[in-house]
Parts: sequence; structure tokens; C-alpha cells
Amino acid sequence: MHRVYCNGKGSYDDVMKNVHQWKSDFPNSTTKVTFSSEDLPYLKESIIHLWENGISVVPANVVFENVWKEHDDEIYEKQLRELADYVIENELWNKVNCTFFVVGAVCLQARVNHGYKMPKINIHNLRGCRN
Repeated sequence: MHRVYCNGKGSYDDVMKNVHQWKSDFPNSTTKVTFSSEDLPYLKESIIHLWENGISVVPANVVFENVWKEHDDEIYEKQLRELADYVIENELWNKVNCTFFVVGAVCLQARVNHGYKMPKINIHNLRGCRN
């Protein structure tokens, strides 16, 4: 899912054409992603896609509005477990970050905006998710 221009054309291709230049000009930059009910099935692949495109720190959250449907919690948990498994299987715990795996994640967006170094994913916390 992505934003569209007024004419209805998707913006994804235009944004992706410029990510490399953006990361080159602003090497410590990141982007925040917000998921809602319709986005949940794409959570894992969306965050991995950002990591693969050089955005190694991904502050992420879910919307707080009343948009949730029955069983969204199960989809959300499944996506987070699969993402955690991906990090473990690819030994990325010291290379990438997603605030879904950080205690106190609500406060971290301000830390990113003010240039504080974000903590890396704790492998021991992730392994606890694999039960």
C-alpha cells in the first residue's frame, strides 16, 4: 500500500527511484511506517523491503483509530513472529532495527528525530517470541 497522486497514479516507483540518492545525501535518515488492518498481511515483507533498500532503522507502529477487525491480532502476531524469525535466520539482529521489537517503542520516534542512536534488536528477546 502506498500513497497516490491526485490523478490516482501511485507514488511508489517515484519514491523508490530516489531512495538511493536520499540515503547518499542523508545517510542516517530513516522513515516511519504505520500499519492498519488492511496493511497487516504485508508487515513482514514491507519492513524487509525497507531494510533491503538501505533503510536499516525502521520506526513502526499501528494506527490507534478504531479500524481493527476480528482476527487482526492474530495476523499481527504472525507477521511479527515471521519477521523475528527472518532476523534470526539471517543473523540481522546487529544490522537492522524495527521498533516493534524494542521495549518502550512509543518513545523512540522522538529519539530518532533528535539524532539519538537507537538500540539494536535484542536476539534474546526475539528468541522468546518463537515459542
